[in-house]
Amino acid sequence: MCETIFGVTITNSAGRQVPTRFIGEQHVREDLGWIPSFADWIKEVPHKAWMTRGVQKLPSEVTANDRPHNAEDQQAGQAAVEPD
Repeated sequence: MCETIFGVTITNSAGRQVPTRFIGEQHVREDLGWIPSFADWIKEVPHKAWMTRGVQKLPSEVTANDRPHNAEDQQAGQAAVEPD
């Protein structure tokens, strides 16, 4: 974000080019004591039901109980996941 707003580098008072990313990272370290990863950040976002609406299980997550037992069950399952 620093690079987007200020450019890739800025010139300090001594005339030296300083990477804005370095400055931004330094500020985050001073404020938080470390630089959180995206995984660290996203796990703190509260989950809402709408975020996973329509998500289907991965093939590796499907169990025998999830699979349709006959053609009628299979058609009912397909109708449930098709959009309105």
